[in-house]
Amino acid sequence: MAGSRRKAIYVEGLGHGDHPIPAASRIGDTVYSGGVSGLDRATQAMPEALEDEVVHLFANMRATVEAAGGTVADIIRVTVFARDRAAVGPALNARWLEMFPDANDRPARHVNVAEIHPAMRIQCEFVAILDD
Repeated sequence: MAGSRRKAIYVEGLGHGDHPIPAASRIGDTVYSGGVSGLDRATQAMPEALEDEVVHLFANMRATVEAAGGTVADIIRVTVFARDRAAVGPALNARWLEMFPDANDRPARHVNVAEIHPAMRIQCEFVAILDD
């Protein structure tokens, strides 16, 4: 990477409103995401159904790591923020198993109960180590 060591990663349809914040940042082979939501990038709306929000959360996580030059196989840790851990658990686990089906090849994950934006029920951030 020429110039600065740090490279801001932007994903079309995933912004932080009026705030000048990228979707992720990369130095060398390490990528840290910002907050990844379940926003529907096509409509720019938060889905009404929790299941749909979780589907978009995983799609947005994939889009972010790919925009950084990696794949979901490069994700080493995911931190999830949820308004209600029990409510999001089944939908979260179902999508988790789809994205990371191999029990021996999954990132670490931690779920925190948190006050997140009122329109969201779930949000995450991740760390990825890319194999350049």
